[in-house]
Amino acid sequence: MPWIENKPKPNDLLAEIGALVRSQKSNFRAGIEKHYFWRESSGLSAGEPRLSDGSFGPGSARAFYAPASELSATGASGVLYIDSTNSRFYLLTSDTTVLLGGRNALVFGGASVATIVSNARTLVQSGISTALVGDSTERIDFPTPYTGSAPFVEVQSGWSTGTSAYITALTAVNTSGISVHIEYVGGGANPGDGAIHWRSVGTVAL
Repeated sequence: MPWIENKPKPNDLLAEIGALVRSQKSNFRAGIEKHYFWRESSGLSAGEPRLSDGSFGPGSARAFYAPASELSATGASGVLYIDSTNSRFYLLTSDTTVLLGGRNALVFGGASVATIVSNARTLVQSGISTALVGDSTERIDFPTPYTGSAPFVEVQSGWSTGTSAYITALTAVNTSGISVHIEYVGGGANPGDGAIHWRSVGTVAL
């Protein structure tokens, strides 16, 4: 935007003020209406941010969209960038570029992704626990209990072979731990103790 900062000068003619003010007003409008409703607005919505993808401006809540080769040339900080080459989503900071996601990303979706819990942080815990195999229910406690609602949990049996196998299923989840049902499905000798791989995602107080 051609913004003129060195006008008026002390020796400029007073007659030039009108044209200068009109030029500056036009330049200001050209810049601000890329992010806010301005000329086409009724007086009630003038100055409101352009947040919809139907507006002709780039919008105040939009990410940069360009090929991957232009990522380092953006020269901006604190902005979002969508790489059109690889369909990846980045955050540009003052000293680094953070990959936020992409076309092949696995995104955790809890009970409500629209709800942000105040005074809390997300905690991911994982581990391998040993449990007795044979139609039993075992309790596994989290190293750090969660607060608020129960976490999102994944479990998987540690192993199975062609001669001996067992399966694991969640039967209960709360903020302090999980209960798993371990069922021997045969094929060979009961392995006795088996490994249970688990992973939990939830919130804890700051």
